[in-house]
Amino acid sequence: MINPNKLLAKLAELDVVLSVSDGRLQYDAPEGVVTDGLLAEIKSNKEAILSWLSTTPDEITGFSKTPTPRQKDERIPLSNEQRRMWFLAALEGEGSYAYNMPPVVLRLTGNLNIPALEHAFSRLVEKHEILRTAFDSDNDGPFQCVRPAAPVSIPVESE
Repeated sequence: MINPNKLLAKLAELDVVLSVSDGRLQYDAPEGVVTDGLLAEIKSNKEAILSWLSTTPDEITGFSKTPTPRQKDERIPLSNEQRRMWFLAALEGEGSYAYNMPPVVLRLTGNLNIPALEHAFSRLVEKHEILRTAFDSDNDGPFQCVRPAAPVSIPVESE
């Protein structure tokens, strides 16, 4: 077992980011950086890393135990999967199901509180940025664009 400081410094040099979620140690790294040997080193020091991260102040670890809000004007790059979706949508044109979900039509019977359903969906969209995220591009390439939250309106047809 090594000093967590040294391992974390090594991981930081490799652009490997560690996080703790529900007591589980997770990592995010550029493709190909986490080799079998490095993964084994992380696993063999997992308990020490978790203990150190949970008991050491953020100012010392350099890691935040809570998510840090990003700046509103921050340019967010596309992940590899998003880049693939963006390319397919550009190739297939508007209405591509690679990027846009097809319309959903449901047949519901019984009483339905439409304002409550709209409110629930509006809160869901407000809480989760990914539901408001679209792709945009400029001379520097594609990027994510998070739209502001807006009330959800659900069209209803009665028989």
